[in-house]
Parts: sequence; C-alpha cells; structure tokens
Amino acid sequence: MESCKYPNILKPLRIGNTVFRNRMFSAPTGLYDLTPDRAPTDDYIAYYERKAKGGCASINIGECNIDNEGVGSPNSYEIPNLSEHKFNKEALGKLANAISRNGAVATIELQKTGRIASDTPGQMKLLSPSDGFHPYDSRVKCRAMTEEEILATVDAYASAAEYAKGRGFGMVMVHAGHGWLLHQFHCPKSNRRTDKWGGNPENRCRFTVAVVDEIHRRCGRNFPVEVRISGSEAFEGGYGIEEGVEIAKQLDGHADIIHVSCGNLFSPGTDYHTHPGIFQEEGMNVKYAAEIKKHVKQSYVATIGGLSDLDVLEEIVASGKADIVEMARGLICDPDLPRKASSGREKEARKCLRCFKCVGQDYQDGRLFCAINPASGKEREAARPPRPLSLKKVLIAGGGVAGMEAAITAREIGHEVILCERAPSWAAFCAASGRCPSRSGSESTSSGRNTCWRSWGWRCASIPPSPRSCAGS
Repeated sequence: MESCKYPNILKPLRIGNTVFRNRMFSAPTGLYDLTPDRAPTDDYIAYYERKAKGGCASINIGECNIDNEGVGSPNSYEIPNLSEHKFNKEALGKLANAISRNGAVATIELQKTGRIASDTPGQMKLLSPSDGFHPYDSRVKCRAMTEEEILATVDAYASAAEYAKGRGFGMVMVHAGHGWLLHQFHCPKSNRRTDKWGGNPENRCRFTVAVVDEIHRRCGRNFPVEVRISGSEAFEGGYGIEEGVEIAKQLDGHADIIHVSCGNLFSPGTDYHTHPGIFQEEGMNVKYAAEIKKHVKQSYVATIGGLSDLDVLEEIVASGKADIVEMARGLICDPDLPRKASSGREKEARKCLRCFKCVGQDYQDGRLFCAINPASGKEREAARPPRPLSLKKVLIAGGGVAGMEAAITAREIGHEVILCERAPSWAAFCAASGRCPSRSGSESTSSGRNTCWRSWGWRCASIPPSPRSCAGS
C-alpha cells in the first residue's frame, strides 16, 4: 500500500466481525425497477451486482419501508416493504448474495416516512412527532405518535433489520435525515413534544438511539448499523450544524457509522444542497462531516454529496475530515472507480457531471440512465454484448460522448473503427465544462476514454481542408 496513490481510501475497515475492503461506499440511489409486488427484478439485482464488481466496500440498495403503517396507498411509494416477506424473501436473498459474492457488504436502508407519507386527503391521519399538517398539503392532518406507537415502531425497525440480516445483508442503514420520520423527531421545528421524546437534544434523539440499540440487541452487537443524519437542514428556519453536532453526539457509540448528509427534502430550496449540481463545488457538504468528526469519539463518520474525484476522496480521509466517503451518482457514472484507484488506472476514471440525467430518468420511468455511462440501467445487456456475425469497418461521425462510447464498444467487439470529429479535440462539451470554476477537472470524463485510445494506437489528426479530426485502427 506504500506505493499506492490512494492509501487512505483503500485502507480496510473493520466493524465487529465485518471487514470492509476499503473506505469507498456506494450510497443509496433508489431504484424503482420492481415487480408489481415490489420485489427486486433481475435487472434490479444486476444493477447492484455490477457495482459490487467495481470494488466498493459496501453496496446500499436504497430505502425500504419497515412496515405498512403511514405509507399511504399500497402503490404510493414503489420501494420494497420489509414486512411483506412472501413477496420479496427469495429476491432479497438473491440480491444480497449477488453483492456479497463479489466482495462487498450488502447494505439495506430502513426508513419510515411519518408526516410526509403519500396519502389521499381524508383517508387517514399521518403519524408525526407532533400534531400538524402535511408540509405539502394542508388538507392532510398529522397526528402525534403515542408512546406505544413509538415503541412499536422501534420494534418494527429491529424486525426489518433482523429480516434483512436473515436474507444475507451484512449491514443496515437507519435513515434519520432528509425529512423522514426519525429526522422529524430530531428537528425542533417539527418536534414540539414535552415528554421524554421531545425537548432537549437527548430527548429528541431518544427514538433513533432506541432503534439502533434494539437492532444491535436483536441482530448482535457485531452487526454494523449505519445511521444517516442531516448535519444541517440548510434552509432558513431549519437547524444548522450546531444542532447537527448535538444529534451526532447522542448517536456516538450507539451507531457504528454516522453518515452525515444535509438538507430536508420537504422544505423549499434544500434539494441542491443534498444533491449538489453541476455549478456547485465538489465536496461542498464535507464541512458538515468534518465538524461533526471533531466531536464524535467512538463512531466512524461518513461524508457524501456529489463526490467522484479520487484525489478529493483521498484528501478527505487523509486529512481526517471523515473516515468513509460515500458516492451515489459518481458510481452510476463509473462503478469501477474503486478498482481503477487500486490498480493504478485512475486516468481511466470517469467523473460525474452532476447533470441529474440519472435522477430524472429514474423518476420518469424507474430506470437509471447516465449521460456518459450507456451501460447504466442496462447491466444485464452490457454483460453479454452481441457478437457480430462478421467483422466490419465502422465509420462513426462525431467524437462527442456518444460517438466515443460507440467507437469503444464497436472496437471491443472486434470491428475496425474510424471516428471523425469536426472540432480539434474530442468531447468538446466535456472540455468546456471543465473550464467552469465549479467543474474543474470534469474534462476527465473524456480523458479516461482517451487513455483507452492511446493504448490502441489511436490519435487525433487534423485533415484539411476542414478541421476534422479522425482516429482509426
């Protein structure tokens, strides 16, 4: 490891009896490619298996409901439900096995929506820390949970974790951020209780601490539990990092990993803090994890938020800002990022543009699709590319992102390829975006493909009379 360029992010991590092969975790991305009974399909499984093959230490399959209480109509939120064993028992086991047999720890995110559940007005009152209304619909009332309901929910979290462990998952993440139920208890604005579940930070975090402790009691102290929190709600009127630090201090020593995100997705203007966009600085949310890590003594601290640059990831861990770096979109763009880091192929790495093509496509039709990784969401197809009946000479007009990928795909299955581009360089869009102050280094999106071409003897050449560049074998 001494000669490795990224020794800190490639250093293994041990929690209990579980060894994580490095410090790069695949964060939840939310995939909606499910059967009508909300069980993972073969395409869903292939998507996460491909990430495991790429070298990440943990692969989180995303949010799953712990029960049916407060979810709304059965089809209101198309994610697996861990209380519906007859529908997903076999598929979840197959999914966990596909991840773990490739060296990653299979992780599942447990959540309960609380007052922001989907609901038909008048059908039911949503569960909440305090009486009130749905943040988006004042027609829908929210009812304060009784202590019996809180304790039953603690049990439901633990039962879901126990079920996930039985299916082969090696860790659970308890979602206590972004506006979900446990976050609602953390937040002074939504939690106005005067009993032991509200008031000071210790009381407001009592629910989450009880959930974590019960999971450890039922699944064993060596079974890792990660808790995702919002280090800051990042909007006027919401809590700031000072409150985030207090929340983390309550979880310290209970949660094995405190996963520090930010924002409250059900308050205006925070989405672009939670999911930094193309014009925002890479690592803009690391400051929240860095501040929390100063106060946390026993738990590991993870950071997240638009990360994909290996040099940035290494600096975060090396400087002690966080113990773990988590990526979502960055690994949709390049699932092989960890393997490239460990094998000296960092110049081949693709860097996420943060263009939100993946998020938009996922919400539109339930299938992820990356603007610069054509295999995303099509992992089963990409794993078995069709072999041509006869090899041909293929001319591709246009050396943009699509043209480059088409050329590489054609070459990899044996065709002779000629790629022509009018501009004096390949992928001019990516090069231009790299000149944006907030996108420094994004030209690596195309530089990784240039590395492939050079290994094949391809080159850029200007052919008069028009400034057209061509490459060919």
